[in-house]
Amino acid sequence: MNNMVENKLDLLDKKILYELDRNSRQSAAEIGKKVRAHRNVVNFRINKLIERGIIREFVTIISPSIMGLVPYKIYLQLQNFTETKEKKILELIRELPVYWAAKVSGRWDFIIGLLVKSPGELNEIKLKILNTIGEDIVNKSISVLVEAPYFYREYLLETKHPAEIKYWIKSLEENKLDQKDSQLLKILAKNSRASILDLSKKLNLSVKTIISKIRRLEKMKVIADYRISIDLEKIGYKFFKCFISLRKASKEDVQKFIDYCHANRNITTLVECVGDWDLEPEFEVESSEQFNKIILDIRNKFSSIIKTIETIDIIKEYSYICIP
Repeated sequence: MNNMVENKLDLLDKKILYELDRNSRQSAAEIGKKVRAHRNVVNFRINKLIERGIIREFVTIISPSIMGLVPYKIYLQLQNFTETKEKKILELIRELPVYWAAKVSGRWDFIIGLLVKSPGELNEIKLKILNTIGEDIVNKSISVLVEAPYFYREYLLETKHPAEIKYWIKSLEENKLDQKDSQLLKILAKNSRASILDLSKKLNLSVKTIISKIRRLEKMKVIADYRISIDLEKIGYKFFKCFISLRKASKEDVQKFIDYCHANRNITTLVECVGDWDLEPEFEVESSEQFNKIILDIRNKFSSIIKTIETIDIIKEYSYICIP
């Protein structure tokens, strides 16, 4: 790791971030046993990581398909992209069912991730975007996400064996949630580390009922995971994406690429989509040189199936809680 990371994170910080990335609902005592530190020390370190802005959010990963939602992304290329226009876009997306948005550098200027129930709802959102900033849009693209296998941040500790592959979307049957389930998810979505006692008080339910509900939602895969959102710049890392168009690809070919991404510590997500391209790997790297080296390796190893690769730099992420 580079000097900037070493100066800002010591080994204990890295161990704590690593554990929170794998399960951000773990108690300080549970993390303490794994990192060999007292729970008070773990709590102190977590609070410091929050104060320093390294940990932005404690995130609950909620499966969209089981709630009848489909994830889409809208990519916007804008003319004369200014701070004023950026503020206008941010005001707009706060009114939309956005799960993730980012200001980017490259062919596109903005990416907006949406969760909607139908193509009709997506079309209404598209029209709203056009009516608001249509005059500034030079080009746009829309893709539907098919699946998004993701991988834990193994680079934090340079572990020898990558953790299991997790999947965000999954093709699961929609399940009806009761009012308390929905309220519980809204609270956890804002803070995956919300205590059972706090949840009990806010929902006016017994501790036993809260525990039972969370276990049920986890078993149903409504709650897919508990993670953290990190300000990568503050730990000396950069965030890149690339858009890969395939010339041919069997299920076996795609699986080989997923396995490759899983084995590479700096690839954190692989989005499979239907749109103007087919795959969107995401990279968290120490430098542009490291990113370019990985891209070259991908080109060499998968030249038989890859037609084109387009890269972008994620300048700033905007995350929003989106549970209809």
